[in-house]
Amino acid sequence: MSIGRRLAPSARFALVTPSRQFPSGAPLSLPRRVALIDWAAETGAIILADDYDSELRFSGRPMESLSSLDRSGSVLAIGGFSKVTFPGLRLGYVVGAPSLIDRLAQARAREGAPVATAAQPALAEFIAGGGLARHLRELRQRLGARRLALAQALGARLGDVLTVAPQEVGMHLAAVLNAPLQGWESDVAFAAFAASRGLSLDPLSTHAGSAEGRQGFLLGYAAWDEESLAAGVETLAGLLADGQGDRTDQAGG
Repeated sequence: MSIGRRLAPSARFALVTPSRQFPSGAPLSLPRRVALIDWAAETGAIILADDYDSELRFSGRPMESLSSLDRSGSVLAIGGFSKVTFPGLRLGYVVGAPSLIDRLAQARAREGAPVATAAQPALAEFIAGGGLARHLRELRQRLGARRLALAQALGARLGDVLTVAPQEVGMHLAAVLNAPLQGWESDVAFAAFAASRGLSLDPLSTHAGSAEGRQGFLLGYAAWDEESLAAGVETLAGLLADGQGDRTDQAGG
């Protein structure tokens, strides 16, 4: 918070993702949560807490939410159902002090954009009947197995090249390069090479706020089964070897 106060001393609004920061997956620590709540209470600011992916926790105990720490009515907790059900649902929610919710409802009414009214009672029944809770348990089991398979394959085949950043929540892993890839200018350059060979990689450095950001790759696991993920790691290992060979040949030629 000290950095935030220095960079934006007049700020009265903060958007945070407490359960996992993108792209590293690190959560907002409890001391920082408390400091954020204290700042909002002192300044009259509003905190918009987007706890996306918080339903997909695979290990460890969740920390106290910002809403549970809030004593001044400063927190608006928002979330959605599309990511954990299906994209076409397009329904979300917001929880907070009645005064803030009233202002939001008034602003929403002025927008005039339609809301999926038919889907709302269906979703409410799905939640009330325990369907959503059962679905989330099954989803955590399925994604947990895929996450473990990907992490194990990366450790076994590329542990000397990549380190998987600790993360307990979400649908992707951040794999950080242990050292710069020899013969490659950056993770961006290697990702372009991999794309030309049919493997899509999201370079970690493109999400950094400065040129000194860590290099590596973001690797999703939600859409593939364990066998496909293991095969993808084999492909990545092969491209790392082949790519180095290509660069060496070019340098020699």
